[in-house]
Amino acid sequence: MAGAMELAIVAAGFTPGEADLLRRSMATFKFNGLVTKFEHKLINGMTARGYTKEYAQRIFKQLEGFGSYGFPESHAASFALLVYVSCWLKYYYPDAFAAALLNSQPMGFYQPAQIARNAEEHGVKILPIDINHSHWNNTLESKDGKYCGLRLGFRQIKGMRQEEMEKITINRVIPYTQPHQLCDAGISVATMEQLANADVFRSMELGRREALWEVAALHDRPIQLYEGQLSESNYEPQVQLPLLQQSEHVVQDYATTGLSIKGHPISFIRHQLDMLRIIPAKQANQTENKTFIKTAGLILIRQRPARPKEFASLRSKMKPALLI
Repeated sequence: MAGAMELAIVAAGFTPGEADLLRRSMATFKFNGLVTKFEHKLINGMTARGYTKEYAQRIFKQLEGFGSYGFPESHAASFALLVYVSCWLKYYYPDAFAAALLNSQPMGFYQPAQIARNAEEHGVKILPIDINHSHWNNTLESKDGKYCGLRLGFRQIKGMRQEEMEKITINRVIPYTQPHQLCDAGISVATMEQLANADVFRSMELGRREALWEVAALHDRPIQLYEGQLSESNYEPQVQLPLLQQSEHVVQDYATTGLSIKGHPISFIRHQLDMLRIIPAKQANQTENKTFIKTAGLILIRQRPARPKEFASLRSKMKPALLI
């Protein structure tokens, strides 16, 4: 590619800017309409510098051929090593591979829910975000079978700041047993509410609603003169909070972290969809071409290339359907 730019400058009188435009246009000669512009300029420039027209035309045809084949070939060759290494890691170490991808978000294509679910499908146990076990990054824990468990990190919670989450891990010399201990670690009540919404207090035996109830009480928490001593006003009668339905947990998980290991949203309405003859995304892949169908799922990916087509990946509980 650099050789084409140098040839255009030396042999045809292109400016460096024009040569760079030639380089960037070579891969799309057939689609962007610039082929005629470059053909005339290159041939005229070369003939003006003493080259025959036949030779100049042959040079241009070579450049055009490289744009049609050599440019994508060279990129494919350089990409092949990355693809091979990625596939090798994913096959032999799906736990580490998934953790690395999650820690590299946002990547702009695969979403955390897809990465986590694919890891599960390949035998990796996904562990929930937990106040006593998680770190900022997604981490690997002791092996549970063939692979390590993948512990989701605080970075998965929308709106979290790394500096504040590191206060939790630095001060976690012994496990936290009460939400108010996070205040002593320098965590704001607002952040604790975000954590409670993300359902991270399970190791304290607090569900999502119970944790929110406990954290809400901290707004009125008095300053303690002696560590561990609570005033009488802090003792409140136990309140029996209504349990969240599993579907509500899943919706809240997606709202706070963008994924859920408790279930797939579509699984809770599959019966109603069946009654409406809305088929699973997996079944859509098995349908004959040009068949009119209705399907439902989470939209994973949307793409709108330059050509008049749109692409989307739709997933129900099992496999995704690729739509055009």
